[in-house]
Amino acid sequence: MHGSESPMSRCPQCGFGTTIPRTRLTDTPSPFQHLISVNAAASDVDPIHHYLQGVHDEIQHIELVLKEVREEKIRLQNIADSHAALMSAFRKFPSEVLAEVFRYSIDIPSMDEQNKWVGDMTRVYTALCTLGGVCRHWRTTVLLTPFLWARFNVGWSGWKKSPVLLLKTMLDRSREADLSIGCAFIASGIDKQERRTLLECLVPTSYRWKHVLLLFDEDNVDIWADSGSSSIVGAAGASF
Repeated sequence: MHGSESPMSRCPQCGFGTTIPRTRLTDTPSPFQHLISVNAAASDVDPIHHYLQGVHDEIQHIELVLKEVREEKIRLQNIADSHAALMSAFRKFPSEVLAEVFRYSIDIPSMDEQNKWVGDMTRVYTALCTLGGVCRHWRTTVLLTPFLWARFNVGWSGWKKSPVLLLKTMLDRSREADLSIGCAFIASGIDKQERRTLLECLVPTSYRWKHVLLLFDEDNVDIWADSGSSSIVGAAGASF
């Protein structure tokens, strides 16, 4: 026998070993250690089965809740992905910056070589209406920014409606902004009376003229004389 091993205790009557072996059912001490080494009867197993069933039911409930939460996450992610444009930084642009972007977009020169003045009012009006149709914020910005409506050439090529109504709309929406306008009063497109009406719309805004170019041919120079506008020539240039 090895010297390090302790001798087994034996019963002096029968010689049977009396040393109680150390029994471990798991890596951690058993909660039923007090029953393992004795011959006492354990309690009824039904409470234990009932407890285990409760734990099982709770696990199933948690797994069900987890499944629902994961499905909700997928649903919300799909909504977020399909509305990614709503998170665009462009939507957070201040109205002042947005208005400047709009101003440059409508200052693109016309492809019509005969139109020497950039910003024919039909093009400006159409462009601003297109921009305003994108969303409510853009429409509000377009309508509340007078300088967008204050720089144009009074042209009506391709415009099926009365240019007078269009001009009045442009002037109304420009409010008190400085005007940079041009208009050629020559025999083309519309009758002389309508050209006279156009000038009558422009003259009351002369105090706002910053840059003005008015062109008259020999057949229409009387329109200027009849309008009584001679006194404003010093305030704004007029070419004949």
